[in-house]
Amino acid sequence: MPETLTLRFRGLHEAIADPREGPGALVHTHAWPRPTVAVPPLGEAARAAFAEMESREPLPHVHRDETGYAAYPAGVYTFRDAIVHGRAGLLGLGDVVVGETTWHTTPESHRYARDGDAIVLDASAILPLPGRSLSLLAAADNYYHAVIDGIARLALVTDEMLASVDRILLPDRGTGQAELIRLYGLPLSIPVQHVAGHETFAAEELVFPTSLHGVFDYHPRMNAFFDRILANTPAGAPGRERVYVDRRGSPLRILRNEGEVVAALRDLGFAIVRLEDLSQEEQIATFRDARVIVSPHGAGLTNLGFSAPGTIVVELMMDAYLNWCYRRQAAIRGLRYECVLGRAVRPWRPIDPAFHAQQWDVSVADVVETVKALAPSRPQDPPVRSGLLAALRTVFSSAGPGRRA
Repeated sequence: MPETLTLRFRGLHEAIADPREGPGALVHTHAWPRPTVAVPPLGEAARAAFAEMESREPLPHVHRDETGYAAYPAGVYTFRDAIVHGRAGLLGLGDVVVGETTWHTTPESHRYARDGDAIVLDASAILPLPGRSLSLLAAADNYYHAVIDGIARLALVTDEMLASVDRILLPDRGTGQAELIRLYGLPLSIPVQHVAGHETFAAEELVFPTSLHGVFDYHPRMNAFFDRILANTPAGAPGRERVYVDRRGSPLRILRNEGEVVAALRDLGFAIVRLEDLSQEEQIATFRDARVIVSPHGAGLTNLGFSAPGTIVVELMMDAYLNWCYRRQAAIRGLRYECVLGRAVRPWRPIDPAFHAQQWDVSVADVVETVKALAPSRPQDPPVRSGLLAALRTVFSSAGPGRRA
């Protein structure tokens, strides 16, 4: 057996277009409809701020003026004789690696080498993985990626599919995954196997649910993941209706005047929470019960998936880094989203891993005025959504996937 395995980069759909019956052969596919998702416009104050301030949007296809997007194609594929590498779950089919599974990975962190248009794996210790395995592996080093890129893909897997798997593959460092998996209510009969960065397996059969967002192109089916967890989470006493997510414990993207923001919002009746001090169930309850949420940009806003439709969300972002992932998440959840733009310390750092040391400030007056404009008094229960939106939600929450050979 060769000591190394070289796999050429290919997109998922290009990789499965090969009809061969050899290694990596496609056994079957379950496909979900691909809708267009409407994105409500930002408010007048936010648009005025953007007109006055220079800003930077790293992803040109996700921009402040958008009105909608096509959801990422969602499906579940079952492959025979697939290679699975590391906690990120790099997927090898025949002599190719599915390029989407390498997103958010680096050769150093995820134990592979680059060789031009290919990756090279150590083939000296590939372990057999008999039976049928479900891969929820992903680069899951923070809460957002652990949930959205990782276990939220359970929303694509029907209970019938779950009944057919012998094990579930999860990364050994998936932030917050263990508790969410428990609350999701997976059958206790299915063992979980945690995969380390150096491990490589030859899977007899591999069930592979696709990404639910590609690059922030969220599929509405993702709501089914959060809804199932909500259904399994004890209701408890109602929480606070107004919540500010305090990020002063984070070393990333430090909001230098966050203390002033906290003081002003506390005067408006906001509860100040640090998510790192809360259990997973407490985080769920916090977002479930809140009717107004204010937060600087950060992974904790992944919990918007637990928020009730109609909840007001005010995200604070710096001009140097406009990442609209939570605006789009709010769109598929039916939340009322607004943004307040702050100013990063000049000069702006380049967009690279070191960028997140960038510091910034936000106008406290702008934050207060935005909150008062959206929720001038104690927020009431969120409005009932339109019949069309409710009908679409029902379709994506309960309809079974189409199936083709």
